Amino acid sequence: MDIRLKTIRIQNFRSIADATLKLDTGINVLAGPNGSGKSNILKAVSRFSNNVAFSANDQSRFSREPFRIEAHTLSGDVLRIDPQGRFLNNNLVSGFESFIFLMEALRGYPDESHVPKNIYFLRPDGSNLAGILNYYKGSIASSKDLDRLLERVRRITSEIDDISPKFQGEDRAQLYVKLKKNEETHTFTPEGMSTGSLDAIFLSLALQIYSNGSIFLLDGPDGHLHAGSQEAMLDLLRNV
Repeated sequence: MDIRLKTIRIQNFRSIADATLKLDTGINVLAGPNGSGKSNILKAVSRFSNNVAFSANDQSRFSREPFRIEAHTLSGDVLRIDPQGRFLNNNLVSGFESFIFLMEALRGYPDESHVPKNIYFLRPDGSNLAGILNYYKGSIASSKDLDRLLERVRRITSEIDDISPKFQGEDRAQLYVKLKKNEETHTFTPEGMSTGSLDAIFLSLALQIYSNGSIFLLDGPDGHLHAGSQEAMLDLLRNV
Protein backbone atom coordinates (compact mmCIF):
# COMPACT_ATOMS: atom_id res chain seq x y z
CA MET A 1 0.00 0.00 0.00
CA ASP A 2 1.29 3.46 -0.94
CA ILE A 3 0.46 5.47 2.17
CA ARG A 4 1.30 8.86 0.68
CA LEU A 5 -1.74 11.08 0.92
CA LYS A 6 -3.38 12.60 -2.14
CA THR A 7 -6.13 14.53 -0.36
CA ILE A 8 -7.46 14.97 3.15
CA ARG A 9 -10.80 16.44 4.22
CA ILE A 10 -11.25 17.74 7.77
CA GLN A 11 -14.65 18.71 9.19
CA ASN A 12 -15.52 20.19 12.58
CA PHE A 13 -12.08 19.38 13.97
CA ARG A 14 -10.75 21.85 16.53
CA SER A 15 -10.70 25.25 14.76
CA ILE A 16 -11.39 23.81 11.29
CA ALA A 17 -14.99 23.92 10.05
CA ASP A 18 -14.49 22.25 6.67
CA ALA A 19 -11.27 22.07 4.70
CA THR A 20 -10.01 19.91 1.85
CA LEU A 21 -6.31 19.83 1.00
CA LYS A 22 -4.70 18.46 -2.13
CA LEU A 23 -1.19 17.30 -1.25
CA ASP A 24 2.03 16.90 -3.16
CA THR A 25 3.88 13.59 -2.98
CA GLY A 26 7.00 15.31 -1.63
CA ILE A 27 7.31 18.16 0.86
CA ASN A 28 4.19 20.16 1.72
CA VAL A 29 4.51 23.48 3.55
CA LEU A 30 1.62 25.09 5.42
CA ALA A 31 2.06 28.82 5.87
CA GLY A 32 -0.24 31.27 7.59
CA PRO A 33 -0.68 33.56 10.61
CA ASN A 34 -1.01 32.29 14.16
CA GLY A 35 -4.38 30.70 14.81
CA SER A 36 -5.10 29.92 11.15
CA GLY A 37 -5.23 26.16 11.74
CA LYS A 38 -1.82 24.92 10.54
CA SER A 39 -1.11 22.85 13.64
CA ASN A 40 -4.64 21.45 13.67
CA ILE A 41 -4.22 20.13 10.14
CA LEU A 42 -1.12 18.25 11.28
CA LYS A 43 -2.98 16.95 14.32
CA ALA A 44 -5.79 15.73 12.07
CA VAL A 45 -3.35 13.72 9.93
CA SER A 46 -1.65 12.34 13.05
CA ARG A 47 -4.97 10.97 14.33
CA PHE A 48 -4.63 8.11 11.83
CA SER A 49 -1.86 6.79 14.06
CA ASN A 50 -2.80 4.82 17.18
CA ASN A 51 0.38 6.22 18.70
CA VAL A 52 -1.41 9.59 19.04
CA ALA A 53 -4.28 9.77 21.51
CA PHE A 54 -7.57 11.48 20.74
CA SER A 55 -8.45 14.52 22.82
CA ALA A 56 -11.68 16.09 24.01
CA ASN A 57 -10.45 19.24 22.27
CA ASP A 58 -10.63 17.53 18.88
CA GLN A 59 -14.33 18.34 18.60
CA SER A 60 -14.94 21.84 17.27
CA ARG A 61 -16.36 24.35 19.73
CA PHE A 62 -18.13 26.13 16.88
CA SER A 63 -20.33 23.28 15.67
CA ARG A 64 -22.49 20.58 17.19
CA GLU A 65 -21.83 18.36 14.21
CA PRO A 66 -19.31 15.59 15.01
CA PHE A 67 -15.83 15.88 13.56
CA ARG A 68 -14.83 13.75 10.58
CA ILE A 69 -11.48 13.12 8.97
CA GLU A 70 -11.09 11.40 5.60
CA ALA A 71 -7.89 10.81 3.65
CA HIS A 72 -7.27 9.38 0.19
CA THR A 73 -3.93 7.69 -0.53
CA LEU A 74 -2.07 7.44 -3.83
CA SER A 75 -2.88 3.73 -3.96
CA GLY A 76 -6.61 4.55 -3.97
CA ASP A 77 -7.37 3.56 -0.37
CA VAL A 78 -9.68 5.68 1.76
CA LEU A 79 -9.07 6.20 5.47
CA ARG A 80 -11.86 7.52 7.68
CA ILE A 81 -12.26 8.35 11.35
CA ASP A 82 -15.78 8.39 12.80
CA PRO A 83 -17.15 10.86 15.38
CA GLN A 84 -16.12 8.61 18.28
CA GLY A 85 -12.54 8.66 17.08
CA ARG A 86 -12.71 5.09 15.78
CA PHE A 87 -11.16 3.97 12.53
CA LEU A 88 -13.71 2.75 10.03
CA ASN A 89 -11.25 0.51 8.16
CA ASN A 90 -8.85 -0.93 10.72
CA ASN A 91 -7.27 -3.30 8.21
CA LEU A 92 -5.80 -0.28 6.41
CA VAL A 93 -4.98 1.82 9.45
CA SER A 94 -3.13 -1.02 11.18
CA GLY A 95 -0.55 -0.90 8.41
CA PHE A 96 -0.69 2.88 8.13
CA GLU A 97 -0.18 4.01 11.72
CA SER A 98 3.48 3.05 12.02
CA PHE A 99 4.42 5.42 9.22
CA ILE A 100 3.18 8.65 10.82
CA PHE A 101 5.40 10.75 13.05
CA LEU A 102 4.29 14.08 14.51
CA MET A 103 6.97 16.22 16.08
CA GLU A 104 5.74 19.28 17.92
CA ALA A 105 7.85 21.83 19.79
CA LEU A 106 9.88 19.70 22.19
CA ARG A 107 11.99 20.81 25.10
CA GLY A 108 13.80 19.05 27.92
CA TYR A 109 14.94 15.62 26.78
CA PRO A 110 15.77 13.31 29.71
CA ASP A 111 19.43 12.52 30.41
CA GLU A 112 18.61 8.83 30.74
CA SER A 113 16.08 6.53 29.11
CA HIS A 114 15.18 2.87 29.08
CA VAL A 115 16.69 0.74 26.33
CA PRO A 116 13.58 -0.03 24.26
CA LYS A 117 12.56 -3.41 22.92
CA ASN A 118 11.36 -1.78 19.72
CA ILE A 119 14.17 0.38 18.32
CA TYR A 120 11.98 1.41 15.39
CA PHE A 121 9.54 3.41 17.53
CA LEU A 122 10.80 6.81 18.63
CA ARG A 123 8.53 8.46 21.17
CA PRO A 124 7.42 11.95 20.11
CA ASP A 125 8.59 13.35 23.45
CA GLY A 126 12.11 11.99 22.96
CA SER A 127 11.99 9.97 26.18
CA ASN A 128 13.60 6.87 24.62
CA LEU A 129 16.17 8.76 22.52
CA ALA A 130 19.23 7.67 24.56
CA GLY A 131 18.00 4.08 24.68
CA ILE A 132 17.71 3.76 20.91
CA LEU A 133 21.12 5.34 20.35
CA ASN A 134 22.64 2.98 22.93
CA TYR A 135 21.21 0.03 21.00
CA TYR A 136 22.76 1.36 17.81
CA LYS A 137 26.13 1.60 19.51
CA GLY A 138 26.01 -1.92 21.00
CA SER A 139 24.70 -3.76 17.94
CA ILE A 140 27.11 -4.74 15.20
CA ALA A 141 24.25 -4.71 12.71
CA SER A 142 23.17 -1.22 13.76
CA SER A 143 26.53 0.45 14.45
CA LYS A 144 26.52 1.89 10.93
CA ASP A 145 23.15 3.48 11.73
CA LEU A 146 24.84 5.54 14.45
CA ASP A 147 27.54 6.62 12.00
CA ARG A 148 24.92 7.60 9.45
CA LEU A 149 22.99 9.49 12.11
CA LEU A 150 26.08 11.46 13.13
CA GLU A 151 26.72 12.36 9.50
CA ARG A 152 23.18 13.71 9.17
CA VAL A 153 23.40 15.63 12.43
CA ARG A 154 26.63 17.31 11.33
CA ARG A 155 24.93 18.47 8.16
CA ILE A 156 22.42 20.32 10.33
CA THR A 157 24.80 21.68 12.94
CA SER A 158 28.59 21.57 12.73
CA GLU A 159 29.09 22.01 16.48
CA ILE A 160 28.30 18.34 17.26
CA ASP A 161 31.53 16.33 17.16
CA ASP A 162 30.33 12.95 18.47
CA ILE A 163 27.32 11.16 19.99
CA SER A 164 28.22 8.68 22.69
CA PRO A 165 25.38 6.85 24.49
CA LYS A 166 26.46 4.65 27.39
CA PHE A 167 24.69 1.74 29.10
CA GLN A 168 23.96 2.58 32.73
CA GLY A 169 22.63 -0.79 33.90
CA GLU A 170 19.08 -1.93 34.62
CA ASP A 171 18.14 -1.35 30.99
CA ARG A 172 18.94 2.35 31.13
CA ALA A 173 21.16 4.44 28.88
CA GLN A 174 22.81 7.83 29.34
CA LEU A 175 23.40 10.20 26.41
CA TYR A 176 26.69 12.10 26.09
CA VAL A 177 27.36 14.51 23.24
CA LYS A 178 30.70 16.12 22.36
CA LEU A 179 30.40 19.70 21.14
CA LYS A 180 33.06 21.82 19.46
CA LYS A 181 33.28 25.39 20.69
CA ASN A 182 36.14 27.74 19.86
CA GLU A 183 38.39 24.88 18.70
CA GLU A 184 37.81 23.05 22.00
CA THR A 185 35.72 19.93 22.55
CA HIS A 186 33.49 19.53 25.60
CA THR A 187 31.18 16.69 26.62
CA PHE A 188 27.63 17.40 27.73
CA THR A 189 24.54 15.51 28.85
CA PRO A 190 21.16 16.71 27.48
CA GLU A 191 20.61 18.86 30.58
CA GLY A 192 23.59 21.05 29.69
CA MET A 193 22.97 21.27 25.93
CA SER A 194 21.13 23.81 23.83
CA THR A 195 17.70 22.74 22.66
CA GLY A 196 18.75 23.33 19.03
CA SER A 197 21.56 20.76 19.23
CA LEU A 198 19.29 18.22 20.91
CA ASP A 199 16.55 18.78 18.37
CA ALA A 200 19.04 18.26 15.54
CA ILE A 201 19.81 14.80 16.95
CA PHE A 202 16.15 14.03 17.54
CA LEU A 203 15.01 15.15 14.09
CA SER A 204 17.81 13.24 12.37
CA LEU A 205 16.97 10.05 14.25
CA ALA A 206 13.27 10.45 13.45
CA LEU A 207 14.09 10.83 9.76
CA GLN A 208 16.30 7.75 9.93
CA ILE A 209 13.59 5.60 11.54
CA TYR A 210 10.56 6.98 9.72
CA SER A 211 11.76 7.04 6.13
CA ASN A 212 10.83 5.40 2.83
CA GLY A 213 7.22 6.42 2.36
CA SER A 214 6.47 7.59 5.91
CA ILE A 215 4.53 10.74 6.73
CA PHE A 216 6.73 13.08 8.77
CA LEU A 217 4.90 15.99 10.38
CA LEU A 218 6.97 18.87 11.75
CA ASP A 219 5.03 21.57 13.56
CA GLY A 220 6.78 24.94 13.76
CA PRO A 221 10.29 24.20 12.46
CA ASP A 222 11.42 27.61 13.72
CA GLY A 223 10.78 26.27 17.22
CA HIS A 224 13.36 23.53 16.67
CA LEU A 225 16.19 24.95 14.58
CA HIS A 226 17.55 28.33 13.49
CA ALA A 227 17.21 29.41 9.86
CA GLY A 228 20.49 27.97 8.54
CA SER A 229 19.82 24.58 10.15
CA GLN A 230 16.25 24.57 8.81
CA GLU A 231 17.62 24.81 5.27
CA ALA A 232 19.93 21.84 5.94
CA MET A 233 16.99 19.87 7.35
CA LEU A 234 14.95 20.55 4.20
CA ASP A 235 17.82 19.17 2.12
CA LEU A 236 17.73 16.01 4.25
CA LEU A 237 13.97 15.72 3.81
CA ARG A 238 14.28 16.02 0.04
CA ASN A 239 16.76 13.15 -0.05
CA VAL A 240 15.09 10.73 2.37
